[in-house]
Amino acid sequence: MKAAVSVFNRWLTAYQMQAFEEQWNLTHPRIQYWYDVKRWATLFGKSHRSHGRILSLRVQGAGIVDSATLPCTEMGHCYRPDMKVAVIVLQSTYQKASPKQSETAYMVWTEAGWRYGGGTFPNLPAGETLGILDEQDERRYRQRPFPP
Repeated sequence: MKAAVSVFNRWLTAYQMQAFEEQWNLTHPRIQYWYDVKRWATLFGKSHRSHGRILSLRVQGAGIVDSATLPCTEMGHCYRPDMKVAVIVLQSTYQKASPKQSETAYMVWTEAGWRYGGGTFPNLPAGETLGILDEQDERRYRQRPFPP
């Protein structure tokens, strides 16, 4: 679990420094597939401008979960049952905005180690399930085959 939180902290530092390409490199390959680095930088640059720097961040809880036990989202997105997932629950304060509730970050295990897999953090639902959509769900969005 410490390794997942460590990678998340690197991802967060890149966000704070507006080093969006570095942040993108710490993101799950499935998200990189749907969001190329330019689109990613636009999305998170807009988030950073509208919310400002993160002034405080507290991990309320973190743990490895069985992704098959996670409920599907209200949008009908479901999780891949075969992926190792760490959920980090956060309480954060922003320079210009504050979330109305706790935020989450999903870290997903890949061949390269832990990578950001989605969540509602930073105060932005950046594809809450993009890293760990199940096959049936992903087919709804697939425009071309995802590389193995």
